[in-house]
Amino acid sequence: VTFTSKVPAGADPAQVGTTSHGEAASPTNTPDSTQSDSLEIAIPGFQIVEELGRGGMGVVYKARHLRLNRLVALKMILAGGHAGKADLARFRTEAEAIARLQHPNIIQIHEIGDQEGKPFFSLEYCSGGNLSQKINGTPIQPREAAQIMETLARAMHVAHQQGIIHRDLKPANVLLLKDGTPKITDFGLAKRLGDVGQTQSGAIMGTPSYMAPEQASGKTKELGPAADIYALGAVLYELL
Repeated sequence: VTFTSKVPAGADPAQVGTTSHGEAASPTNTPDSTQSDSLEIAIPGFQIVEELGRGGMGVVYKARHLRLNRLVALKMILAGGHAGKADLARFRTEAEAIARLQHPNIIQIHEIGDQEGKPFFSLEYCSGGNLSQKINGTPIQPREAAQIMETLARAMHVAHQQGIIHRDLKPANVLLLKDGTPKITDFGLAKRLGDVGQTQSGAIMGTPSYMAPEQASGKTKELGPAADIYALGAVLYELL
């Protein structure tokens, strides 16, 4: 069984720490090691500001695009030049999925590149954290919850019309702009409808607390928009 985020023994997968850009926070990561790793990253045209977080496959940095003088979220593969074919394929799938989706409530991609065999892409930077941090285990008012869910549902409807299912919708993967505008992010497990893709039948990928039954059962060929709708329902339940 394969999950995308590392969960400490005995911890509730729904409560694992996450960063403002959707990557699971590494429990072994210390400020010193984060700063050291960040200093080793050199991408022409970008100035690394700090590490926002890392998950099972990727690491996200807050960076400044020097020529445009704007902050971006810079995502790279943790394994760098040693990444395997599966990780590279998933990384490309995420970039392609985001690039296809032009919607004000879906994170936008700015640039895709490769530095000495290390692929990366830059995304719009959201300074308001994520939805999981916003609620912090405390229910919000029903009207506000309904408004958030309407926004997310309409955004995912556009994705589904484009033939893309997310497969990992959860509060941590909903970023917030400074004014509170929600943006769906982390399409690392995204799949095109009708595409067999890289996921083998029986492989369980996603976050347990938000999985539809067919997803939790590893029935990858049966996954469709309904799996995302189920996850949105789980998010609404958590908001309330």
